[in-house]
Amino acid sequence: MTGPSSRSRSTCEPPDDERVAGIVDAASEIGAVIGLGRDAWDKDRIRRLAVERLLEIIGEAPCKLTASPLARPRGYRRGDLESGLISAL
Repeated sequence: MTGPSSRSRSTCEPPDDERVAGIVDAASEIGAVIGLGRDAWDKDRIRRLAVERLLEIIGEAPCKLTASPLARPRGYRRGDLESGLISAL
């Protein structure tokens, strides 16, 4: 039987820890971009587009994390990842 539950994770897909590291990196990059101030932000469309793309990365990555409860650390609660990201910003 083939279906979503019987498919294994593609070997081309990065592991969850790399995805989470990508989220943290993207958040850090956003901090660096907006840290240059409002004037730089308002004058530079490319800067705004870059932040938009980084926000897409942050938004899409959690959807691709392994859904298995075994992949979650002991004591994991829904919302832990989001709470950590918000505090990192």
